[in-house]
Amino acid sequence: MFINILLLVLFILYPKEAYAYVDPGTGGYIFQVLFLFFSAIIGFLAFFRNKVATVISSVLRPIKNLLIKIGVLK
Repeated sequence: MFINILLLVLFILYPKEAYAYVDPGTGGYIFQVLFLFFSAIIGFLAFFRNKVATVISSVLRPIKNLLIKIGVLK
């Protein structure tokens, strides 16, 4: 397993000649896209926080009841 990860890291980090041009504004564009993506996720969760909390609690409630039943939680 370690050898596979090491080979993957070496493959990714090994310098290759690309003969490609990266526009200086590309980094800013990528930052803007990532910022908007994470802002949309946060906005979605904030807008639907009651619904998200209800779904999460309905998923975790049976697990909590089971743990109480078998004596792990009190």
